Amino acid sequence: MKFHVALLVLTMLCLGQVEAQTKRVVVNVPPEAQQLIDDFRQAVLSKDIERIAAYLAPDYKSNGRSRDVIIGRFRQNIDYITRHDMHFVRFEAIGNDTYEFDGSIDYGVSVETIPSGSRMIRRDGRWFWHGNQK
Repeated sequence: MKFHVALLVLTMLCLGQVEAQTKRVVVNVPPEAQQLIDDFRQAVLSKDIERIAAYLAPDYKSNGRSRDVIIGRFRQNIDYITRHDMHFVRFEAIGNDTYEFDGSIDYGVSVETIPSGSRMIRRDGRWFWHGNQK
């Protein structure tokens, strides 16, 4: 009997953790940032690597990974990606030409955490992904 009660409690605790992890935070994303998100999603879903690359800033860097490494990862995995939905837990302006954010990306086959402090930047009137520059 004690085993069954312990198993039930453990199961309930695990379900509570899963539910807590799946709750979404509502974050306000400005229109120009949402446009980059939407355009990039379309590029990824089109599976066009050159189009995807055009959205990464030349000096993109994220957790030690350069622009070329990220493009290579897309090239290797593009056939497995069935969606590209970004979910944010933080999204804030840093000056007029930069947004910094945290969250996750649902690729359909997996959900990946966006590296903390990732950014999008505006250069010459155009928005790009910039990574977290670490």
